[in-house]
Amino acid sequence: MDYLGLTIAAFAVSVLAALPAVTALVVQLREGKPRNRFYEDADGTATPESLARFSNRGVKAAIVFFSFCGVGSSTAVLVRSSFIEQSNQWLLEYGFVIGAWAFVFLHGVCLAAHHSSVKSHVLGIWLWVSALSLMAASIARLMQLSPKIHGHVNPLAMLDAVSMVASCVVCFLSVMLPRRPDVLYNGCKVDRQSTVSSISKYSWSWIEPLLRLAIAKGDLDYEDVPGPDHSLRASELQNGWIRFGFQSTSLFDSILWAHKGKFALLWTVSSLKGAVSILPYWSMLSIITLLESNESRSSYIVKLLLLVAIMTFTNLLDAWMDGWAWWYSVADLSLPVRSQMASLVFDKSLRRKDVKAATKEADDWSENEDKPQAEETDATDKETVLKSRQAIVNLVGVDLDRISQFLQFHFLIINGVVKLALFSVFLLRLIGWLPFVAGMLAWLLTLPPNAWFSKKVLKESDSLMKLRDRKLSKVSEALLGIRQIKFSALEAEWEQRISAARRAELKALWRYFLADSGVFGCWAISPILLAATCLTVYVFINGRLTPSVAFVSIGVFNSLETTLVALPELITLGIESFVSAKRLGAYLNGPERRDILTNSHSVGFERAMISWPAEQRRASEDRFTLSGLNLSFPTGELSIISGKTGSGKSLLISALIGEADLIEGFIHVPNRAGGACEDADYHQYDSWVIPGSVAYIGQNPWLENGSLRDNVLFGLPFLKSRYDAVITACALRDDLAILPDGDNTELGANGVNLSGGQKWRVTLARAIYSRADTLIMDDVFSAVDTHVGRWILDKCLTGSLCQGRTRILVTHASGLVLSEASYIVELSDGRVKYAGPPDEPLISSASSSDSEDSYSPSATIIGEGSVLGNLEDEPATPSPSVPPGDSKKFFQEEARERGTVKSRIYLTYLKSSGGMIMWFVWAGVFFSHEISIVARGWWLRIWTAATSDQTIHQNGNMLGTLHFMQQQTSPQTPRQLTVDDDDVSFYLSIYVLISVAASTLALLRFFLGYAIAIKGSRAVFDRMLFRVLRAPLRWLDTVPIGRVINRFTADMHTIDERIMMSWGLFYMSALRLIGVCVATLFASRSLILPALALVGIGALTGARYLAASRPLKRLESNAKSPVFELFNTTLTGISTIRAFQRSQSYLTQMQNNLDKWVMTSFYLALANRWMSFRMALIAAVFCIAVGLVIVFNPSIDAALAGFALSFILDFSESIRFAIRYYGDMELDMNAMERATEYMELDTEDLSGDEPPAAWPRSGNLEFSGLEVAYAADLPSVLSNLTFSVAHNERVGVVGRTGAGKSSLTLALFRFLDTRAGSITVDGLDISKIAVQTLRSRLSIIPQDPVLFSGTVRSNLDPFGHHTDEELFDALMKVQLVDGDLIEYGVATAPVSKNVNIFHDLSSPISESGGNLSQGQRQLLCIARAIVNRPKIIVLDEATSAVDAATDTLIQQSIRHGFGDSTLLVIAHRLGTVADFDKILVLDKGRMAEFGTPRELWEKEGIFRGMCENTSVGEKEKLKASIFS
Repeated sequence: MDYLGLTIAAFAVSVLAALPAVTALVVQLREGKPRNRFYEDADGTATPESLARFSNRGVKAAIVFFSFCGVGSSTAVLVRSSFIEQSNQWLLEYGFVIGAWAFVFLHGVCLAAHHSSVKSHVLGIWLWVSALSLMAASIARLMQLSPKIHGHVNPLAMLDAVSMVASCVVCFLSVMLPRRPDVLYNGCKVDRQSTVSSISKYSWSWIEPLLRLAIAKGDLDYEDVPGPDHSLRASELQNGWIRFGFQSTSLFDSILWAHKGKFALLWTVSSLKGAVSILPYWSMLSIITLLESNESRSSYIVKLLLLVAIMTFTNLLDAWMDGWAWWYSVADLSLPVRSQMASLVFDKSLRRKDVKAATKEADDWSENEDKPQAEETDATDKETVLKSRQAIVNLVGVDLDRISQFLQFHFLIINGVVKLALFSVFLLRLIGWLPFVAGMLAWLLTLPPNAWFSKKVLKESDSLMKLRDRKLSKVSEALLGIRQIKFSALEAEWEQRISAARRAELKALWRYFLADSGVFGCWAISPILLAATCLTVYVFINGRLTPSVAFVSIGVFNSLETTLVALPELITLGIESFVSAKRLGAYLNGPERRDILTNSHSVGFERAMISWPAEQRRASEDRFTLSGLNLSFPTGELSIISGKTGSGKSLLISALIGEADLIEGFIHVPNRAGGACEDADYHQYDSWVIPGSVAYIGQNPWLENGSLRDNVLFGLPFLKSRYDAVITACALRDDLAILPDGDNTELGANGVNLSGGQKWRVTLARAIYSRADTLIMDDVFSAVDTHVGRWILDKCLTGSLCQGRTRILVTHASGLVLSEASYIVELSDGRVKYAGPPDEPLISSASSSDSEDSYSPSATIIGEGSVLGNLEDEPATPSPSVPPGDSKKFFQEEARERGTVKSRIYLTYLKSSGGMIMWFVWAGVFFSHEISIVARGWWLRIWTAATSDQTIHQNGNMLGTLHFMQQQTSPQTPRQLTVDDDDVSFYLSIYVLISVAASTLALLRFFLGYAIAIKGSRAVFDRMLFRVLRAPLRWLDTVPIGRVINRFTADMHTIDERIMMSWGLFYMSALRLIGVCVATLFASRSLILPALALVGIGALTGARYLAASRPLKRLESNAKSPVFELFNTTLTGISTIRAFQRSQSYLTQMQNNLDKWVMTSFYLALANRWMSFRMALIAAVFCIAVGLVIVFNPSIDAALAGFALSFILDFSESIRFAIRYYGDMELDMNAMERATEYMELDTEDLSGDEPPAAWPRSGNLEFSGLEVAYAADLPSVLSNLTFSVAHNERVGVVGRTGAGKSSLTLALFRFLDTRAGSITVDGLDISKIAVQTLRSRLSIIPQDPVLFSGTVRSNLDPFGHHTDEELFDALMKVQLVDGDLIEYGVATAPVSKNVNIFHDLSSPISESGGNLSQGQRQLLCIARAIVNRPKIIVLDEATSAVDAATDTLIQQSIRHGFGDSTLLVIAHRLGTVADFDKILVLDKGRMAEFGTPRELWEKEGIFRGMCENTSVGEKEKLKASIFS
């Protein structure tokens, strides 16, 4: 017997595979463990319900039964053989068969007896190996026994068939064992990849419940998508990276080393796939060679059938291996690395230095897109990455996406290289070494231009990413300052500024596309050169071209063409990923915040020099420093820090929380408890306050997106008594009463729906509620009135809630708090002017002039003095609240379309990208290219038929009919075609001509696609930008910035680069599928019905795929927004987060967001794999159908068979990619869908009359019966408001929180809906005036000043309308420069260690004015208004953050600087408005009082009450101002 060795091998495999099963059972029996009724692993824990549903007993019983059948059938064969004459070798062989089955049976019994489902699953895989080896041996024996049938039943063959069936069933059942019950993690069902059976896992079938749900619902929600297992959780991935402790400077090297095992497995399988991919062509060669022979087809029909089966199986195996490699690269590399890197970037953001220094760059209000490479140095790139917040967001939105994509497809490079090597060997044996070498030399000619274009791609990719950062920085800055932009009617100017950056980006993108087209062209033409050269040399050497050589070599060339065409895209993607990894590495290796604090028993400084964080810690000339610091703040007492605006107060307290550079000396803080403020530590301390912990309030109050209560709790448990006490102490009870949902009111971005005073008090409440032992606070009194300030001082800062806590307060209201302070620090010009107790004579004299005057705000809460007075004798009462479920959402939910992408979305993109003509031309190029591909194969068929000296006649197939008709039109009769040198040249030249045309069309289709992409991207971006900048203010307030950023980054990146590529690939694959079908129909018309049926089944499968992939793609797009939103929120409030030691909770929140994002991507990829594998099965059936037609249709000759088979091998890939790329195209159109939503945003009413150029001339204001609301469905915020303001009058506006002060301002600038009444300016109704013109003629200085990156000059005079002298004059009036130093329009810096940046108009201003103090930003905004000299100006608490002395000087400057302007001033300091012409008192949206200060004083109404409730000294000063 020839198959004894195979049987012995099957026996050995069965023995070896059974050993783990026997060992596992022995261990279980020895340990005596009962069946476990509980299951838990690293992924999660099974619930009682999932344990009850789980069962593998039926499969185990079936395995035992069929294993026993195998033993019985093999034993019967041996017994039967003993009654007939059989050789000893035969008996020996069946003895081994019985032994193998016996071990399989033993294996099955041990498996069935084992309690662990996971262990049983593993043993089942070993059993599959045994059963597979037995099945192979059984098939081999059956093939041997079949010839011995002789027309009657062979009992041995029947029994062996039973054995083979049993082995097949056991082989199938062994991979049907489920691995474990369903598990949950944190209450969420975990993905079932590690739960289901092996056959379900490796056929990607565990998604089917989700597919059925998507079809039934017509949509999917986040709750429908399972959570990640431990291998995909961001927290686990980050911890794994940290455990390795990578120090490599190359991020790519670190990623490779961290996942080296996965890369090794993937590359091994990819290499094996390259070997498998050659087997279909070997089968094809064998089939055509047999058909070329002169033997009767019936003599080798069995061989043909076997070769068809081998070709089908290897083609299916090739498709499965390709699918597995793709899935493994996605699920085990691409997505884990994306989550891992995103988590690391966010973690780095929590630990990095908060560098706010500005860099000098040209003012780019003008268009500088013609010089995109001026800033392309590594240093600039690194600086951008480290300093720009939006560049950090870009790292996740763009750079990580590139790296993730490359990891997803990089295995194709390995596969391509192996495939190229093996196919080269195959071609060498097929056509000989000389033609092959000639072809390779021709191919090598394309390498030099390819290398040049690749370098160009690298260069342009680097430039493109920098320009994208620049553009995104502008977009983000505009969104952050949108209120100021709209108040100042600067939409058009910012649109121009952003568009200039966008145009520079698109120019770089076009250069990148051209370079990429060059790379693509080199790779596209190389297979043409290779094929044409090889065939030319082969024909001239051998004198003929046979179908077997021609079609197999062309098939190989086509396969190589597919591979080589993909390589440039992969190499380009690899280059892009290298650039992105370099940027990511630069960020991750950037400077981190060092621990500059020294543990001690108290808070203080010792010989310290400090400065704002910078990349270099050393002192330099242009850095502001505080030096010679020797301070000791008393423990458990109140200390205050004062000084002029810009003297370094905020820097001093920032240093106490480690947010500064310590250049020399020491900073002492009490011993710190790690994570002290986290909820998990609640029960570790006897008292609420934890020693060593810190709470911090910065100079810009920061609030996170969430409810007001959540902002106060800030992650701590809700203790009602303490919470109510804090709300009362921070004077928030009345505010909660007027908020729509009490303390469950959702706050907008950084508390946009709260007033300035409310924001300060909420941040104060957060600090007071905290468990911090040390409270470090910037000026909490700057936005509250006298009564509230006194209440906060008495009930909060010096009340029971703060007793025993160290309180360090920066304030300009030293007169209010001086009597309660134990320690005072006064700063001046970078040094400590005084430090000590407040009762020193120096401080007394210094403070006497402003102790009463320095804190004299006007009341913002009318009647609150009495309210607060009533509270003094009352216990803390419950704060107004509503159930969380009933609270209204301030933020709009992100819209998500359902079902298919609407036709109008396609039409919108079509119109934006060139219109119908351009698209028809593009589609025509694709159609022509596919015709050239089919024509090339058809011509080769004609050539080889003629070369083979075969007669071409009517043979019943379509191709023969076509050629027969051609001959009938000729006067000649049908003849045999023979070949001579002229014929060779003729056929070869036509073939080369068609090939060149095909390659030219291939290049042209992508060139046109890139042109369409650029045109469409430009139009879409411009329309989005126009609409967003001109959207109503309420929409901008209720949509998180991160969501808008997502549209301008991830979605625009898809529109820029992916949509057109998806369309192109879909066109190419669909036409390729049509070409394959047409080519096979040339072989036989009988294939029409099978082809239509299989394409129909494929369409149904594709419809199921799309039913799930559409909503999954939309979920994935929406899942990115929370990631970007959290980045923006965290980077804004990073100092507060770190001071409260809340970094870990924010990291956990980000990791949860990343987990949600990764699972939508995971299931999107899984749906793709599910569809692709089923398409491969459909293709296998079609391949069998075509193969059977070729085998059993004698009219099909070798040339026609080669023509059909060369296309049929592409059917699997064509139908798979046609549906995949259609899905990708529709999914990428989701980005266009989301962009269209913003392109169709409602804008403010842009119509209206244009007033005279000099309007307003005088600035007369008249409000007549005004009633306005924020929206049509909301109540009125101002009602029946009637008053007038004459030319040059100064009117102060006061009132409690919610009284309507801000609404009055918004109404004047037409941000609110007018329901009744009117506002007229110089006799013109502002509702009739174009809104842009109206706002450009008015001016406002907000409490929260907005500056933009650039220079001092660009912020003062963005359009260059004023001279330097005018700019310095404005700076002098607001005390930012000393008037004595101004000479001929140039400021001379004084001799001082700290240089005043305002002495140089070219001094850089960082994003949002981050390198200036709050007071300096306010003063610069006032200077900007002075420069513009508007006729009507509104000041909204514009000097709340400056010291009293500076405020007094500024008020004098305002009186003179705006002497010809009408002023509306909302102020907290009564002294600011006490000498104004008139006072307007608002209450609940109505005018309570209006008149001169004297009239209101004598009226003894609300205003008089405010004045009476101030201190005695302050009241006298107010009275003097009023009656002066």
